[in-house]
Amino acid sequence: MNNGGGYANAMIDTNGQYSLLIGSGDWFLSIYPSWNGSSPDWTYVGSPKKVSFTKSNSVVESATVDYEVLSYTATLKGQVLLPDGSVPPTADYVSVSVWSSGGAGNWVQVDSAGNFTMKLPPGNYNVALYGSSTQYGSPSMSAVTLEDDQTLDLGSVKMLA
Repeated sequence: MNNGGGYANAMIDTNGQYSLLIGSGDWFLSIYPSWNGSSPDWTYVGSPKKVSFTKSNSVVESATVDYEVLSYTATLKGQVLLPDGSVPPTADYVSVSVWSSGGAGNWVQVDSAGNFTMKLPPGNYNVALYGSSTQYGSPSMSAVTLEDDQTLDLGSVKMLA
């Protein structure tokens, strides 16, 4: 919005449609998947799109803004272990973060056995491990390439002491 700030949000329907009620001015719109209880199955990595409304707020205006999203059709899985080969204690928050240079990616917390599974769009990714304990860090990991409908198992990955 010009000359100030504002925020509006809407959920998409099952047909991918949405509607926002906003006032006149310039608005920059972007979309984000819902993370309510589960990992999303798509992502948008493009820039926000500008839309302008010039009439007074008492006049109804509309604009159509389309987005091209990337579907999460590939799967990455593995297990994270401590340097001694044991499973991280459940009190330690350990997550796996996977991101491409183009902005696509995902992250997930490991389960009580140190296992993780995440969906991603096909592409090239850098992988990193994060933990709440400052005792351990992420090893240097090779980039991974995922194809459409591929499942790649990283096997067991040990954190560094």
